[in-house]
Amino acid sequence: MTLPNGYRQLLWIQSDGNQYINTGIIPTTYTETFIDFLLPSIPSNLTIFGGTDLYGKNDATYAILRKEANESRYNFRMHYLGIIYCTLEVNKRYKVVMNEVGTRNLTLDGNIIGTFDNAINVNIPIHIFMRNSDGVTYYDNNIVRIYAIRFKDNNGILKDFVPCCRESDNSIGLYDKQNDLFYPNEGTGTFTYSEMPTLQQVMPCRVIIDSSASRLPAGYQEVEWIGSTGTQYINTGLSLPDGFKSESEVMIISYGGSGDWLPGRFIGSHNGSAPYNRNHHSFVQPNGSLSDVRAEPASGGVGYYMSNQQLTKDVFFKYEVDNTTTVPTCKVNGVSLTLSNQGGTTGAGNRATYSIYLMAANQAGTAYCSTHLKNKYTKIWDKNDVLLRYYVPCYRTSDNKTGFYDLENGVFYPNKGTGEFDIGSPVGAKVLKQVMPCITIIQGSRLPIGYQEVEYLQSTGTQYIDTGLSLVNGYRTTANVSVIDGSVSGTIIGSSTHTSVWGDRNYVVSSSNGQWLVGYGGTGYQYFGSYSTNTVYEIDFCNIHNRESLKVNNTSYSIVTTGTPGTFYSGNLYMFANNGSGTAELFSGLKIYNLKVYNENDVLVRDFIPAKRNDGELGMYDLVGNVFYINKGTGKFLSGNVIGVKVLKPLTMFRIKEV
Repeated sequence: MTLPNGYRQLLWIQSDGNQYINTGIIPTTYTETFIDFLLPSIPSNLTIFGGTDLYGKNDATYAILRKEANESRYNFRMHYLGIIYCTLEVNKRYKVVMNEVGTRNLTLDGNIIGTFDNAINVNIPIHIFMRNSDGVTYYDNNIVRIYAIRFKDNNGILKDFVPCCRESDNSIGLYDKQNDLFYPNEGTGTFTYSEMPTLQQVMPCRVIIDSSASRLPAGYQEVEWIGSTGTQYINTGLSLPDGFKSESEVMIISYGGSGDWLPGRFIGSHNGSAPYNRNHHSFVQPNGSLSDVRAEPASGGVGYYMSNQQLTKDVFFKYEVDNTTTVPTCKVNGVSLTLSNQGGTTGAGNRATYSIYLMAANQAGTAYCSTHLKNKYTKIWDKNDVLLRYYVPCYRTSDNKTGFYDLENGVFYPNKGTGEFDIGSPVGAKVLKQVMPCITIIQGSRLPIGYQEVEYLQSTGTQYIDTGLSLVNGYRTTANVSVIDGSVSGTIIGSSTHTSVWGDRNYVVSSSNGQWLVGYGGTGYQYFGSYSTNTVYEIDFCNIHNRESLKVNNTSYSIVTTGTPGTFYSGNLYMFANNGSGTAELFSGLKIYNLKVYNENDVLVRDFIPAKRNDGELGMYDLVGNVFYINKGTGKFLSGNVIGVKVLKPLTMFRIKEV
């Protein structure tokens, strides 16, 4: 559903701990909640949503995702004593169904992690981004990002919320698509947000096309691939409970975190409850291992097949499956995988009857779209080797809708999720004559549609980025930087306490005396080497205790630890400025071309590249968390030229095909 005039759907909204929304939902024992969310950080206390009549009343709590200061895990509560625990990660998107209607299950990314038993008795409405406790708002440091939230019961959907901007006053909140109502923030401050990704704008022009070079009819443009960002999928309309065969050429864009289904569920369906009548999908572990090729189990079994095949990210591979037989087969680049049965009695004929989805799995009518991959084509056959679908990626030129065109039946299948697929370069059509000049920008970047990579981001002395990282055990950072203003001490990345004296240092700085300055814990700091302005340097700085080091271009320096090494300020690391006890200071006159941050376990937690959003906003795009970080200071960043896209210059006449 498209929102009405005056309202603009957003990709997500995020609280900083002071905003909340009153849903008006007073839950019953049969209230189901679906929430699609991400945690940018994990504070000591957290409540994402919920309602509690009276603290300690055993049956008066619903749908509170909480973490207490003395707990290491999160908990969901149907009533005060009915608790299901789980472990969640920072900057990983999750989809949760709580108190699933008819089952009372709690599912996390499609996996049942517990079942509730007791009834509830809550008489106050649920709040989002905080806890409504007997009419008192408990904020609990609730920094959370929400993509969607939906409430239903055994009579159907009650409220279906998506992030939204009311354009008349730029108010950010949630829009209930079920009842056509806008719910604004009832707290203080404002939500941060991200716009929905959009196709690159193409300047209008008139061309004569040699359509014989294209496999698609007029009105459709084939592209090299389409890429899922986690919210798009295609409904094939095929229900094949006797199994099917498929062939695809795909590329894994991201392995994701623990439990992320990549390219998993990129084709198939299942019934959503035990026994899991599966109709094939695949699960790729965060290390890239294709761990299971799911087929049908027999009644009462969990039956699926495992493989330890390692898949390489950012490389296209051919993926073939045949689950029309008792034991499924799977090939990667023509090589048959060794599959082992993981339990349950197997046998053909007990598969899900739900329609097969692409770029997601159809779980009992709901798409779980956590795929991050590119797809060049997909073919689907039935058990008798009859080709039913031959999908090629394309977009519809009338409205720029992305999807697949089925060459077998001559039907366009648009995206059924939110946002739009990323797209590769156009293929198959030949421009013979250009009637008027035009420039077409073709997305060819590492970034999703809606963002353009730029050569560098430059601060002028008042801008900075809050990385959202608090790394109290130190970190390693690599960056390519150029100092523009050497007259001041400018921070590349860092934080420290700064009251009467500096302490708990955690930074790397270009100092005003022309040297590199590093802070590595407590009062420890040292100067190294020298730099020249307007020269690009490659910086590799590590202040993890017992591993302290600095490398600039090809010169390595050993840090002699003094003071109290390994003691760091707990505030977030800032880029282009130092976080001095919560205040931005030591602003930079810098160009940063890229910057990566690794935690104490050498896990890459930020991979920043300079970027420009379609509305002109400049910032850093993190390829790890797929998040755009904008200026938190004043003024505006400067930037280098756009890179990573192809610009096709105006063409001249070649020849005109006679028809």
